[in-house]
Order: sequence, then C-alpha cells, then structure tokens
Amino acid sequence: MKLHPALLALLLFGGSAAAHDQWLETEPAAPLTGKPFKLYLQVGEHLSSAEPAQLKSRDRYSRFAAITAKGRRDLLATLREDTQPIAAVPMEKASMIIALDSTTRQIELDAEKFAAYLLEERLVSVLAQRVERNEEDVPGREKYSRSMKTFVFGADEELFVKAVGQDLEVVPLTSPRKATGTLTVQVLFKGKPLPRAALTIANRLNSVVKAQHVRSDANGKAEFVFARTGDWFIGLVHMERSTEPDADWRSYWSSLTFHLD
Repeated sequence: MKLHPALLALLLFGGSAAAHDQWLETEPAAPLTGKPFKLYLQVGEHLSSAEPAQLKSRDRYSRFAAITAKGRRDLLATLREDTQPIAAVPMEKASMIIALDSTTRQIELDAEKFAAYLLEERLVSVLAQRVERNEEDVPGREKYSRSMKTFVFGADEELFVKAVGQDLEVVPLTSPRKATGTLTVQVLFKGKPLPRAALTIANRLNSVVKAQHVRSDANGKAEFVFARTGDWFIGLVHMERSTEPDADWRSYWSSLTFHLD
C-alpha cells in the first residue's frame, strides 16, 4: 500500500503519545511459600518510569483472581482502594497466576495526540484506516479495557502455558524458567490467535531496562530473545472499529509480567 503523505510524516516524525502501560509487580519479587506477598499496580512505559497507579474504585475492575492448578480464587473484594499495595496475597506451594481485568472506560483525544498514540503503539493499520477515511483531523473517541496478569513461580509450572480467559492475553508456549535463548508466546484475542499483533518486550535488570519489539505471525505466535534473569514485561494493544455509537474505536490492552532469578 502506498502511504499517504500525512501518514508518512507521522511515521517519520511522530511525537510521544499519552498512552501508558499498566502492569502488576509483587514484593518480594520471588515470594516465599507460606507468606503473603504484596501486589502493586504500576504505570509507566514497559517497566520504565514506573510509579504506583491510582486504583480509585474496585468497581472499575471486573476480575481479580488467583489461579492455580487447583482452580481460581476470587479476590475482587480484597482490592484496596486509594493505596498501594493494592492487595496482600497468600503464597502457596504451587505456582500461581494473578489476573486483574478492568471494566471498559472511555477517552477522547484530539487528532494529533490520537495519531501519536497509534504510532507509539505501532497500530499502523488503524492509522491507515483513518487516512483512507479522511479522518486525520478527527478526534479519537475510544473505549478501552485492560487485562493484566503476573506469574508467581512455584510448583506446577505448566500452569503458565495455559490461557486464563482474558479478552487479550499473552500465553508462553514454554514455562519461562525452562526457556533458553528465546521464548515463544502466543497472543490470544477472545480465545483465538491474533495475527500481526505488535508486542513490546522489556527486561529490567539492576535498574537497566532493555526493550525489543516483535509482531505475531499468522498463528498469533512470536519469538524473542530471552536472557531469563530480572523482571520481564510483555505488552500489547489491539484496536478495532467500535460497534457502539458513542465511540469510534475499541481497544484492548494486555500485560504479562514475571521475575526470574
């Protein structure tokens, strides 16, 4: 496809957007069996410039759960409002996935900020659609939700290669502790593989953050260089045309985090 001059200029000179990642972190990074760990909700740019996010109301979240090989435990009533950590979770012997899903929220950005946000998240197909429909100067009316999960390592690591049913989620095809050199993940959107998804992978070790970017293939799979140690973040945004009259776009944000010694 030949790029429209306005889209080409954005790709070459586009500025920073207002979009921010959100993710979960535990303290300690490697929780001890039998002791509760603290769970923090962070906001920033894939592990960089991290600061506590404001959890104003638990009503803004549709699910907060601890998932083990034995089943799921609903923790929504334990979410702490207006404070960090957002929860204290008992650590079991088995491995655990903590999942936090937000309800749908709405935002409107002016055309320039919306275009910069799309560029930053590498949502080039959405940029192209706006160009093709002469919407470059139209504000972006968007509804969005977030699906976050973090891995807590224990026994039963096969838990991590299974989907937990979030709208948008990243599922490793191998437990991260067993991967060497590279890690392959699959992106699922409403349970089905999502092709051409733009993933950001970040590794934080000794306060130094290194990021890499990949796209999923036709089967929603993506492979990236994996050094194993430190804090890991895998995130993406999927956006499509909204079917609701009060929004033009519907986006889904996803983040997966874990720590490896």
